[in-house]
Amino acid sequence: MSILKEILNVGFTDIILAGFVEIDSDTRIATSYFNEDRFYLEFEEYFVLFEMDEEQDEFRVTVKDEIEFNFPIDEDDFYSQTSVYDLFVIDTVSQLEITKVNKYNSDNKLKAVELILSNGQLLFLDSTYHTGIKMGGDQVKNAFVKNHDGLTFETWE
Repeated sequence: MSILKEILNVGFTDIILAGFVEIDSDTRIATSYFNEDRFYLEFEEYFVLFEMDEEQDEFRVTVKDEIEFNFPIDEDDFYSQTSVYDLFVIDTVSQLEITKVNKYNSDNKLKAVELILSNGQLLFLDSTYHTGIKMGGDQVKNAFVKNHDGLTFETWE
């Protein structure tokens, strides 16, 4: 998990979800679907992918050169991506850095990551949520901690 150490004090520019767009052939209305099992943080020269590894029942964090669309779609559909930065980050004008990282483990497996930003805001990513990765602040963190016994955590500043 050294990538979490490497993103300390580095500015990120976006939070991105990948998905696809389906266009109804009758109404020509487009509907977007996004994979909530994968969040990307965009940095100047790379992306950090947070994803749930279902086979290992563990949160995985990796570096990517680009957003990956490695899931099948119908031939009439289109891959898409969307920014959710404004939904989760309070200060959307400043260049924010990650100043502290807390890893939450259960049974020696990474289950959640807490990112403290340079404006004091926290972003909590819970990989155990039933519909995908749940991202939020204190409320998401408190619900995660309440529902998981025997947690251990590691902090990097």
